[in-house]
Amino acid sequence: VNVTSELAEKMLNKINNNVDISSCSILDTSCGNAEIQVVAVEKFGVDRDNLISADFKKINTLTATKRLNVKNIIDYDATKEGILHMTNSIKNKVDVEITNDPFKLGKGNSDQLYPIFMHSSPQRIKTGGYRVCIDPPTWTSGTKQVTDSGRVNLLEFFTTEHNLLELDYSVNNDFPGIGSQFVSSVIQIGIPYQGSTKITTVDGQEFYANLA
Repeated sequence: VNVTSELAEKMLNKINNNVDISSCSILDTSCGNAEIQVVAVEKFGVDRDNLISADFKKINTLTATKRLNVKNIIDYDATKEGILHMTNSIKNKVDVEITNDPFKLGKGNSDQLYPIFMHSSPQRIKTGGYRVCIDPPTWTSGTKQVTDSGRVNLLEFFTTEHNLLELDYSVNNDFPGIGSQFVSSVIQIGIPYQGSTKITTVDGQEFYANLA
């Protein structure tokens, strides 16, 4: 499902008070129709040379090239090995990774991709940098999921070694008519958890909780 320009702006605004986005290097590991990066350039003043567009569908990286003339393009296979190859192709870690993670390859639950993207993200993002992503909410329950390095409790991972700043379940409202559930998260990479996560419910109520 492609991200709309409105949702892309909302995602970027989640870190707008924490970092000067215009000076950031930005990676989208599932660039789709390149809407996030178009908004980053046109509304936040990001230099297109600081963009990296990655996707496992060649048509999507071609779209990023056509819409923005992005020169930093990575095509990869939608497998664990492909995702790790994509990760290793990034020569310098980025300031921000912002994306709508690919969920899975097929209809079953044994081929989920997003836990691999999530767990491997610190290999792509600078210490103190941010990951803003949309994923199924399963990982927020604390169950262990298959990642690039075995089964990992991702909630524990992002509330110990990293700083889980926000969980926003109201993002479901940005995908009307879609049967799946979603949550967007903001994670500061390499910064130990500070003991407070902003949580937004589906109906827009906000509160803070220590998820450790």
